[in-house]
Amino acid sequence: MADFTKFLTTAPVALILFSSFFLALFIEINRFFPDILTF
Repeated sequence: MADFTKFLTTAPVALILFSSFFLALFIEINRFFPDILTF
């Protein structure tokens, strides 16, 4: 049960880190290539 509570404390932190990293990467790609989504 301790592993499950440890997972519950680390999962939101990992989710926030990965989502913020991919959002920042997506924003930087759109800054350098602004019209890549409209073909």
